[in-house]
Amino acid sequence: MKRKIPNSPNNTEVLCVPWFPQQDQSYYCFPYSLWMVIQYYKNIFENEIIRKNTPDLNVEEIAKICKTNKFSGTRINEQLISDLRNNIPSLQFQLVRDTSFTQIQEIINELRKIRD
Repeated sequence: MKRKIPNSPNNTEVLCVPWFPQQDQSYYCFPYSLWMVIQYYKNIFENEIIRKNTPDLNVEEIAKICKTNKFSGTRINEQLISDLRNNIPSLQFQLVRDTSFTQIQEIINELRKIRD
């Protein structure tokens, strides 16, 4: 499920990822963001196989997988990506550094070709 961004170039479409406010712990930014994405794939995404196989994790479980702590938040590195792949195999995780939105769009387009 997608929606168009008004007044955007080329009528840009984005996923309808549900938004939930983050609680008091500012260091939980990544776990909350990932939880919202997981909620999308678990409850909204059109592919039934992915919906069924995406685990129903809560924010605390995600924070534990991500090794999030109040002093450093979540360290975004290859170990995190490996841990996410191992714990949420129904979704694909990839760490891409120093990239542009155009390059991200190209990656997404390639993944869509593989999926379709």
